[in-house]
Amino acid sequence: MAEVSQRSGPPQRERTDIVDDLLLAAAAEHEPDRTEPVDLAALCQEVADRIAAHATSRGIEVTVTAPSGPAVVDGVRPALCRAVFALVDNALQHEKRGGTITIEIARDVNEVAVTVRDTGTGLDPRDAERLFRRFAHGDGHRAGTRSYGIGLALVHAVVDAHQGRITVDGAPWCGTAFAITLPAGHQQ
Repeated sequence: MAEVSQRSGPPQRERTDIVDDLLLAAAAEHEPDRTEPVDLAALCQEVADRIAAHATSRGIEVTVTAPSGPAVVDGVRPALCRAVFALVDNALQHEKRGGTITIEIARDVNEVAVTVRDTGTGLDPRDAERLFRRFAHGDGHRAGTRSYGIGLALVHAVVDAHQGRITVDGAPWCGTAFAITLPAGHQQ
């Protein structure tokens, strides 16, 4: 694998990121003792701050809307961070110049939800379930962009490992919304 990747594969940093994603998904599933209280509102703001310069350079605005106070879940923080980052990155890949990506956090007594909503290319609702399979690409995938089709599959694995659920809603050219819903944490 190393020889093949040296000839034609992704740069070392991308390979490392892919391996990190796989390990974090596995840790979330198989190492529940690594869980800690995670404030998803703060985590989502960190993700938005990390990606802001890149989004701005593409003419895309990223905003966060959250309730006042924390939105805590029990989880593996690095895995949850990578999952939210993957959803925002996915939205960036399908967003147009002048578009907006909104990260919305909502909570109630039992659950915390994070929705990543874009105004981009949208999706065919018939493709929704297929998008969570490894190596899948939606119709809005741009040829020539480097994407392996594993980001949403890994997000799905992280969400499953946290006893949550993920849904997607969208229509062609009307944007897309991915929603992660997780059980509320004990320190809510």
